[in-house]
Amino acid sequence: MPKRKPTAAEHEQWKLDVQKVDIEADRADLIAQMDSESGIREAIDRLKAYRESRSISLRDLEASSGIPRGNLSRIENHERSPTLDTLRKYAAALGKAVRVVVVDA
Repeated sequence: MPKRKPTAAEHEQWKLDVQKVDIEADRADLIAQMDSESGIREAIDRLKAYRESRSISLRDLEASSGIPRGNLSRIENHERSPTLDTLRKYAAALGKAVRVVVVDA
């Protein structure tokens, strides 16, 4: 069945809705939600334990991940919440991957 073309009114409403979206606020909300609900702290603790069990220094991790050592330290000590991109770089430098799962609340 072919898709129907939106009416002019639907198209105008869509444009108004897009203008209302505050991407930065939505991004901040998503990060806060991920941090509190999906175990970001636990993921960081696992990655830190893995790093330490392999005797990988923060200096080595900095070199392989491109993330400044001070930031890595603050992330591992839960003084700073990483972005998803930073967490992925951190994990990749340790040979691990980050997977995001969306579930019904």
